[in-house]
Amino acid sequence: EKLSTSLDKISQTGLPYEAELEIVRQDGSNGWIWIRCEAERDSMGKVVVLHGTVQDITDRVESERALQESNQKLLTNNEEFEALNEELRATLENLEAANEQLLSAKKRAEEANLAKSQFLSNMSHEIRTPMNGFMGVLQLLQTTNLTEEQEDLTEIAKSSADALLVLVSDILDYSKIEAGKIELSKRPFNLNDLIDEVVKLFKISADKEGISIEAHIEKDVPIHLIGDSFRLKQVISNLVGNAVKFTPSGSIQIFVRILKNPIDQKVALEFEVRDTGMGIPQDKIHTLFERFSQVDNSNTRMYGGSGLGLSICKGLINLMGGKIWVESIEGRGSRFYFTCLLEENLVKKENAKVPLAKKSNAKRAIKILLAEDDLAGRKIFEKISKNNDWDVTLVENGQQAVDRFKEKIFDLVLLDVQMPVMDGYMATEIMRKYEYTQARKTPIIALTAHALQGDRDRCLEAGMDDYLSKPVNLEELNEMILRWT
Repeated sequence: EKLSTSLDKISQTGLPYEAELEIVRQDGSNGWIWIRCEAERDSMGKVVVLHGTVQDITDRVESERALQESNQKLLTNNEEFEALNEELRATLENLEAANEQLLSAKKRAEEANLAKSQFLSNMSHEIRTPMNGFMGVLQLLQTTNLTEEQEDLTEIAKSSADALLVLVSDILDYSKIEAGKIELSKRPFNLNDLIDEVVKLFKISADKEGISIEAHIEKDVPIHLIGDSFRLKQVISNLVGNAVKFTPSGSIQIFVRILKNPIDQKVALEFEVRDTGMGIPQDKIHTLFERFSQVDNSNTRMYGGSGLGLSICKGLINLMGGKIWVESIEGRGSRFYFTCLLEENLVKKENAKVPLAKKSNAKRAIKILLAEDDLAGRKIFEKISKNNDWDVTLVENGQQAVDRFKEKIFDLVLLDVQMPVMDGYMATEIMRKYEYTQARKTPIIALTAHALQGDRDRCLEAGMDDYLSKPVNLEELNEMILRWT
């Protein structure tokens, strides 16, 4: 119809005609043609002849249509991409906002963590400093002539103070583990000595209850090891202490065995503390290593404790790359197990120990410089010095200690770490530099009420020779002074 109409029109007007027409081919397929028609006139201007051409343009039309479809798809996709892009922009803005919130939260958490660490450090210092005076006075009282009643009262006060110190230490230790502020040291130690120290520590209390306590280390277990012996001893002591507390009669045994599959070339050891005590109910075992957990939480419970000991053990064992668990039958005893990773000390050298001076009736006129800003601490040490005929010089801060150190030669220096004007670390550094010019070296022992992670290492790195945490046990103090002099 379109072609017929066009031909009629050109026949009448003589105007050229061009068009694209859809056709059906002989094979039944659809196609496209391009036609062009021109008119030829006679001398009178009448159309007498039509000339035309027909060209198959199917391929071109299909290509153009495909291109158009592609363009349309691109346009559609572009709109979709724009929509997605808009969503991405919105998501990115949300992520940036969330990231800012996270950074802000992280900053607040870091500030809170720092504040918590400072709080722990300050609380350790503030609690241990007065306890140092309190326990020091009690220990001095026990060395005086007391009536039987006074001895009993003093012993009760001393026991209460010891219990308070254990509680404070547990709370601080748990807080340090929770805050990630405990780092394990790596020092050589002798496993036989460590286990022997634990046995001796509890033997007196075990003997009083009629309980035997023994240790068994298998023959293939390496004795010379490298690791944090202080924390390892803390875990074993906690387990043995619990065993003594909850074992009315019978025995306590410590077993140490090596695991045959070492990890990363380290020594994997398994420790077991076995007792014949009252055991643990099955419904309590799963909560045993949780904080503040007690087997007996009733108001009539027979045994004290903060409920933090086993939780602290679990935290320390995790740091040592091991695990801790228990097997128990109520009324038939318990078996506590834990594993840890240590390194074998292939050099196998014993820890260098300064020989301990033998006690004698003759008092030594040891010259000691003590820097302590706490008045109670100075008074207690002054009394101890008089009892031992030590020649002691007392100062209140690090600067005074440095001044006296340059004026006089001492056999030993005792430095409180935290002091006004100048702390113990700076004082030690100045003393060591001065000694270098004098070609001599004086033993310097740190006294600190912080007792937190890294304190011991920091003291040794500062040039000090040894470390005592407050409250100071007078026997340990006396032993350390004799050892270094």
